[in-house]
Amino acid sequence: MSDVTVIMSVHSEPLSFVKSSILSLQRQTLCDFQAIVILDDPCNKDAHNYLESIADVDNRFLYRENKKNMGLAASLNRALSLCSTPFIARMDADDIAHPDRLYRQLIFLQDNENIAILGTGIETIDRISRSVGYRELPKRPDLLSKLVSFKAVCFHPTWMVRREVYCKLNGYRDFSRGQDLDFLLRATKAGFLVSNLSDHLLRYRIYEDRLDAKAMRYRLTNHMRIVSGQDRALNARGHGFLFPYYIFLKGRRSANRVSKFFLFGLSALFSNVILKYLLGLAYARVLTKVYSDAP
Repeated sequence: MSDVTVIMSVHSEPLSFVKSSILSLQRQTLCDFQAIVILDDPCNKDAHNYLESIADVDNRFLYRENKKNMGLAASLNRALSLCSTPFIARMDADDIAHPDRLYRQLIFLQDNENIAILGTGIETIDRISRSVGYRELPKRPDLLSKLVSFKAVCFHPTWMVRREVYCKLNGYRDFSRGQDLDFLLRATKAGFLVSNLSDHLLRYRIYEDRLDAKAMRYRLTNHMRIVSGQDRALNARGHGFLFPYYIFLKGRRSANRVSKFFLFGLSALFSNVILKYLLGLAYARVLTKVYSDAP
């Protein structure tokens, strides 16, 4: 019997990305796994035909289609309801898994029974799969439990989670954004430990050019509401002028360190949301440094 099930939701990702993602799972060195793929766009006939054909020829894949668009959280919860393995791995439909990803994470979790959620480092890639860079997150569970209120502590598409965690927390809450942050906050509050492998076991596709000022306002507003526990306000679209978020985005995309800090500071002058977010990141950086220097 398989020990790992991969859950994936497909919506409007280009078919070429979906094919690359599925192929990377088929090439895993851990051959004995299951994958549950939910199509969250019944109008996406190309994806439907492809995923149905994969399920027909590879019995490790189970394909289901939502009758209407339900959103990421509901689609993942539907996949979770079909899982029976002790470990559940997340994967996005436009990312590419390293061949050893599932094997390395499974072995680690089997050897470290105190860890409930395990992420990995990522290699970021662009639209045509060119490498953009590499990112890792801290490993220490005690540090991550303190950082989770301020920044991402585990890249969502790299998660491997013990099934009992999903069961105890009743899966994802139905937020339009930030489901992973909310889940990690609830998991750490419930006493579950999070860790990361430093190895880059996922090629993570980025779309920085898709993020405009309105989307950034929406993202940061919901981030701050999640960490402050304002559940009923989570899906709000944000408020206030767009100008500071435009400046913030310019800072994110700047390669010049001085220019980046100047633009971040300028944007924070006009937005309390941005100011609180940046102060949280600064605190997280100091905390990480303190823990890194600790014996």
